[in-house]
Amino acid sequence: MIKLSEAIRLGSMIRPQTYGRLYGARDVPIVGDVLGLRQERVASCALGAAYEAAGCPSKTITAVADAVGTREPVKAGAAAIMVTVPPQWTWSLGAAASCPMCDRRDVVIRLIAHLNDEHLWSRERVADWIETLEGAPLAATHQRNWRSLQRIADARRSLDEIGKKYR
Repeated sequence: MIKLSEAIRLGSMIRPQTYGRLYGARDVPIVGDVLGLRQERVASCALGAAYEAAGCPSKTITAVADAVGTREPVKAGAAAIMVTVPPQWTWSLGAAASCPMCDRRDVVIRLIAHLNDEHLWSRERVADWIETLEGAPLAATHQRNWRSLQRIADARRSLDEIGKKYR
């Protein structure tokens, strides 16, 4: 499977960059048009580029409780985009790091959005920073712990299904 840094780089070749959201519309000049006409094209932030390049499934959901999003808190009842990330990227959901530009400390996935939106880093620069973190021991440890939790959750779902048959 593709590394998070590689997916950001690959996805950044698909569309122009946007800020403050995963995907958006943006006016782009039509190359070679002497009249200067513009067309609308979908853009992506660093996370959106990675999700798109890796083919991560996503869906719009209604939050059932207050939650912490990648950019801002999500209130119960609000619409939110839920993305299923590859298992190789789960370290970014729990591993904390410091922003290389300011004093902010947060989980890596939110720092990606922060660097994209607040410091206006290019997606390629964000990918370079992520690459320095991907080989870190914390990322490998978090990966093993996440797989263990997934196995426990799968076993619990199986037991729940068996229990439903006998109720």
